[in-house]
Amino acid sequence: MLGGVRKALRDIGTDPSLRDIQRYKDSLIKAGYSASHINQVMYGLQHYLEMRGRKIKIRRIPPVRRMPRVLSAGEVDRLLNSTGDVRDRAIMSLLFFGGLRSRELRKLRVGDVDLEKRLVRIRDSKNRIEDYVVISGGCAGDLRAWLRMRDERGPYLFNGKDGMLSYGAVRKAVKRAAKKAGLEGKVTPHVLRHALASLLVANGCDVSFVQKQLRHRSISITMIYVHINKELLKKEYDRYVPWF
Repeated sequence: MLGGVRKALRDIGTDPSLRDIQRYKDSLIKAGYSASHINQVMYGLQHYLEMRGRKIKIRRIPPVRRMPRVLSAGEVDRLLNSTGDVRDRAIMSLLFFGGLRSRELRKLRVGDVDLEKRLVRIRDSKNRIEDYVVISGGCAGDLRAWLRMRDERGPYLFNGKDGMLSYGAVRKAVKRAAKKAGLEGKVTPHVLRHALASLLVANGCDVSFVQKQLRHRSISITMIYVHINKELLKKEYDRYVPWF
């Protein structure tokens, strides 16, 4: 960051105006620098000027939101069927069909799962709201298979060596299966959550249901999955655009 600030002061002087700073920021954007780098330079300039008795507010630029890695239905099927480990399959089935975050899955207790109603209670979601998610019949079957052989000594649905299963154990289970399935790119537990959202939207599911299933605080987060589905965007465009 210091090198970037020094260069800025050489280019725009040691007592720049707010307009000078804005022009310099625009030049960094045009040069292709990342939002993170530019914001660090702007923060450094602001701190430098404050030390000289000038209190100004330099607006930061928002970081570019990266589109999530998305698996196709076929890739998810290959992933789930690549493992012969009953526990690993149950974990991945819940991550995908329930749209669970890794920490939500790890905190599940046996009593949180209602296989007859196909509901899973989420006790500690990101937004600290207790809620329920729906799972498929196939996922319920995977969980039944796991419960038949589960070690009953621990309180969690998936127990680790010292109580709760670690994030590393969940990540390794997904990584092992992805390697066996021959999937390219980085496949993490969160990628399965993204896959559910993307496939639900692609199949015409109401976005408000997707928001509830994934427990997004804002519908704008859920809309990301609409934007990454180019075929759906084209379909909606062709449906509503006026033709002359």
